[in-house]
Amino acid sequence: MKKGHYIWNRADRVDEKLMPKVVVDAFNRWQTDEVRHLDHVSREQKAHILYRVRTQKRQMKENLSNLGYQLN
Repeated sequence: MKKGHYIWNRADRVDEKLMPKVVVDAFNRWQTDEVRHLDHVSREQKAHILYRVRTQKRQMKENLSNLGYQLN
């Protein structure tokens, strides 16, 4: 598991000309990487990964909404 700062949690630092596409694209790449090997992990690990993805997606949507961007 990689730890770090996610761009969607720092969306206010991203150039407005690139918003929100660059943030959503970064999230989608991260999400794809996170769920890539779900078939090869235990149920507990799978639940943890899916929880982290849901949590980060909610945070991304909240951050973008606070900046005035709406996602479907």
